[in-house]
Amino acid sequence: MYDQDGDGTISREEMGTIFSAISAMNAKIDANGNPVFDDSLESRVNEIFDKLDADGNGEISKEEFIQGAAEDKIIIEAFSFYDGFV
Repeated sequence: MYDQDGDGTISREEMGTIFSAISAMNAKIDANGNPVFDDSLESRVNEIFDKLDADGNGEISKEEFIQGAAEDKIIIEAFSFYDGFV
């Protein structure tokens, strides 16, 4: 779901894209009909990505994701922006 290019890993950019899409579904809408994003979205993506990227190679493997999620429930919550996502 998050691995958009099908290479078997999640890049920082892929994580940012999915977080932006999820945030847009729950964002407030401005007067022009555009979503208003939380200013801290990028910092949250970076924080979570850095926690999951255990070997520091700039990609999150399936194993790293599973291990990180098992160790930190906040990671699961971060991917659960709305009911039914996970």
